[in-house]
Amino acid sequence: MSAPLASAIIAVYNGEECVARAIDSALAQQIESLEVVVVDDGSRDGTAQVLAGYGDRIRVIGKKSNRGLAAARNIAVDHARGHFLAFLDADDEWLPGRLEKTIAALETHPTTSMAFSDVVPIDRKGIALAPTYLHPGRRKNSTAPAASTMRTYGFYCASWATSLSYPNRWHATG
Repeated sequence: MSAPLASAIIAVYNGEECVARAIDSALAQQIESLEVVVVDDGSRDGTAQVLAGYGDRIRVIGKKSNRGLAAARNIAVDHARGHFLAFLDADDEWLPGRLEKTIAALETHPTTSMAFSDVVPIDRKGIALAPTYLHPGRRKNSTAPAASTMRTYGFYCASWATSLSYPNRWHATG
């Protein structure tokens, strides 16, 4: 079995009410091959039952205790087989074409390690609160060296949860 083009990484804790939308948006991406890796980080609600409903369309890694978002993501990364790692929070959704566009951005710029995408903030009913999180001219203030460099070249990170990276480069940066 060949490795998938991308691995969608979803970490969830007590996400019974939202994780299905995240998974569905990942599965709807039109790419050559995608695996969806979900770490259930010790959920105490009905998250496990929601995940079980997807059968073999997703790979679930269940943890007995909650260790936090970063630990759950790292577990998923360790189990991912994709050429690209794509992060998706359990309470977020990908718009159609999101994954194709960020993969194309990395493939077009082979020395780049990560690509980010914008987000459209929505309320609990799915109604957009704004057309975009990052709009032309909007700057995020950060003292981190990487953020400073990104701002110099006109790039602004909306959220680490919108990132796409190569596994070897992800591991190299810690």
